[in-house]
Amino acid sequence: MGINAIGVFLGTHYAIEAMKSSGENCSIINRSSTDVQIAESGLFAYCVSKGVVTILTKSAALHCGERGYKIRVNSVYSGHVHTKMTEKEAADSGMIPAEAYFKKVGEQHPIGYIGKPMDIAYGDVFILPLMS
Repeated sequence: MGINAIGVFLGTHYAIEAMKSSGENCSIINRSSTDVQIAESGLFAYCVSKGVVTILTKSAALHCGERGYKIRVNSVYSGHVHTKMTEKEAADSGMIPAEAYFKKVGEQHPIGYIGKPMDIAYGDVFILPLMS
């Protein structure tokens, strides 16, 4: 909750303060999760904290828009991404090798596999604003 909820709140708050008077097109991209829509029984605090990110992002976008700030605020809802954290999930699941875990989890995604960090980075670049 500290990182996902309070950290994102503080980061968004201070980013808006720093960006609002710049006159430039700016973008804040927060990380939410597909667990906001589907939830997972063993990840109660994680799902709740990502729900906070979702509504905080919507509120911040409205706040900036209503005040005429040139700041877009978006959240990205990625599914599982192959990272050190998901490698730990694989190890904790007892599935050896980890590729069996990634295959099983990947089958739950519409694209049929879990993403890589660069997949998320390319999505972020896509939603960045054009400079004026």
